[in-house]
Amino acid sequence: MEESPNLSYIINLASGDFVFAEKFVHVLKEEFQDEVQTYFKHMNRDEPRSAAELVGKIKQKFLMLGLSESYATADYYETQLQEGNASLDYEFRKAIRKVNTFLRDA
Repeated sequence: MEESPNLSYIINLASGDFVFAEKFVHVLKEEFQDEVQTYFKHMNRDEPRSAAELVGKIKQKFLMLGLSESYATADYYETQLQEGNASLDYEFRKAIRKVNTFLRDA
């Protein structure tokens, strides 16, 4: 079964405070988009070690959205990028697309 993003963590964190949850999701969307664009920039410039820093930030968003498998892949990918290996880029981009689609509708 393929994992799907969800807001369970954020709803739990907000403890019924819907204003907080809305603000949290808004900030999450902005940060995610900025971090993804910077990741792409570093990858296009063949700067895997710089891209690894962004993977470290983005993977936290995966976890907040209930994507534990994507988090685990990103965690390993971050380590690989620090060594100059970008072989998991395709898998990472698939997770990014999944989150983008979800956040667009959230």
